[in-house]
Amino acid sequence: MKRFRISGIEELLRKEGMNEMKTEEECGWIEKISTISKKEEFIRFLEDLSSDYQQHFEEWENTTISDYLRQMASWIEDDSTSPSSNIAWTEVDFQVLAKILYMGKLYE
Repeated sequence: MKRFRISGIEELLRKEGMNEMKTEEECGWIEKISTISKKEEFIRFLEDLSSDYQQHFEEWENTTISDYLRQMASWIEDDSTSPSSNIAWTEVDFQVLAKILYMGKLYE
């Protein structure tokens, strides 16, 4: 895979603790995440993430729901205790996140 730095995204990578070189696709995802500010943008992100899984299954580290959820939990644990985290963890609405994740199990 081609590795490179995009000048406009280097600062975001640094803030996220991702100083290592990223693929063009990874940079695209990071850029997409950094622009989410509305419900519709978040919904579009979820749709795009789902499509990415369907089209690029082999590129995903966590290919089962169980693995995916466990690694989300691990990342939250790690990032929330990291001094370099740029997320205001005390301001995250965890009840809303929990409801979103749980309703994904039930909603038809």
